[in-house]
Amino acid sequence: MKKLKRETLTSHWDSLIEQGGTWVHLEKEGNKHAIRLGLKTRCTPPIYRAHIVYRQIKDTNYLGKRKVTDKGIF
Repeated sequence: MKKLKRETLTSHWDSLIEQGGTWVHLEKEGNKHAIRLGLKTRCTPPIYRAHIVYRQIKDTNYLGKRKVTDKGIF
């Protein structure tokens, strides 16, 4: 039997960060996905910032040309 690839919250965060947008948009989309997965975790700007820091440990070019600002990721 072939294993199905499991969808994770962090993989969804990665795709949202790649797309960029305002914190309000990122928070809304991240929370919607967490609820769909049945998780109690909520997505906030500090959570996204911590995730970015963690990803940059292995990949210093994780954000590419995007910048993290007070308004969001652009």
